[in-house]
Amino acid sequence: MKMIDEKPWRFVLLINVVVLVVGAPIALWVRGMREPNVYNDGLTILHDTGPSKAEDYFEPWASSGDIEGMFGFAWATYLRGNYHRAVRLAEYIVIEGNDNQRARGLFLLGSVQMKYGDEEKAFAKFGDSLLIYQELGNEIGVYRCRLNLAAASINEGNPTRAIHILELAAKEKPKKEYRSSKAFSLYLSSQAAFALGEHERALELIETCLATYDSRNGEINALAEWGYQLILLGRLDEGREKTEQALSMLNPEEDENKVYYLNINLVVLDRCSGRDPIALATEIRKRAVEDRDKLLQRHLTRALNHDCKKG
Repeated sequence: MKMIDEKPWRFVLLINVVVLVVGAPIALWVRGMREPNVYNDGLTILHDTGPSKAEDYFEPWASSGDIEGMFGFAWATYLRGNYHRAVRLAEYIVIEGNDNQRARGLFLLGSVQMKYGDEEKAFAKFGDSLLIYQELGNEIGVYRCRLNLAAASINEGNPTRAIHILELAAKEKPKKEYRSSKAFSLYLSSQAAFALGEHERALELIETCLATYDSRNGEINALAEWGYQLILLGRLDEGREKTEQALSMLNPEEDENKVYYLNINLVVLDRCSGRDPIALATEIRKRAVEDRDKLLQRHLTRALNHDCKKG
């Protein structure tokens, strides 16, 4: 005890040495274990709360130059409708990232091109992403690229090609298929079937899609599509019910961009119910022009031109 009182510095020095020798490697190990999970942690936030909070989470990582964090930030930004910034970030990732990150960046660029209404460029980006994923042996990446190629085909007005791509994707789907991807495949199959006039099958598929999704975002999309199909078939009360259910699930802070797509349903409802949709349509068109969202403009045009008498 006397020795400790006389020379406490020895114990301070010993503690400092332990911290340097043992603590530093542990800190580096924890940091090394932590960084690869940045993207997955952010995806959990995105899944549970929405793009706004995910954007807040990813921003510090993106600012520090972390590519994983940068992609997460770009994806959350894209979901919030800031396509220009998402493109800038994705283009940087394609140049600076590793092969897996490049594939993600190209995938995001394809997604933005779909919003811009340029399916040809979207096809090219998804195709380039798919090739990289194939070289990496990433089955999930390949599968998701095929699903988005099918989505681009539907947006382009080619449901037959979409079904062909979906059939190919089904043959090559990964052993571990995520529920979100399975649900998205059902969503696209429903859209393609509806476009081909197979209305009852389309409704069955979208109902199954809704039951398959395990995220609020996915459920909102499925309800919106279900409501839209019912409205186009002249089943206005049922369509309104599904649309209102989807609207009730929206978070104003998180889903600002999604509101405008859901409001397309209301435009058709107004027209087919004898109400003037011009005010709502003007609001949607303004947002579409601001975001350069030609896909939204295209949906709006179809809604305004829908023949309610045909049902």
